[in-house]
Amino acid sequence: AGGWKRWRAFAVVIFSVMLSGVLKGESYAEMSCYKLWYLRNSIFAQKGYCFTSTEAISVFGRRCYPPYGRL
Repeated sequence: AGGWKRWRAFAVVIFSVMLSGVLKGESYAEMSCYKLWYLRNSIFAQKGYCFTSTEAISVFGRRCYPPYGRL
């Protein structure tokens, strides 16, 4: 449980930093592939998406709660 809380706190910080770039006028065209991947998947994670890739699970956890990724 402690590891999950640590990852979640880390993800919140990273998302905040990335979002601040968007709010400061950084266009999507200027963002790296990883930054775009993170922004996209953070939306899915907030909605309980069940990630299957190792990378996504390591960043966001398994999640898997209702509404199971329905946006």
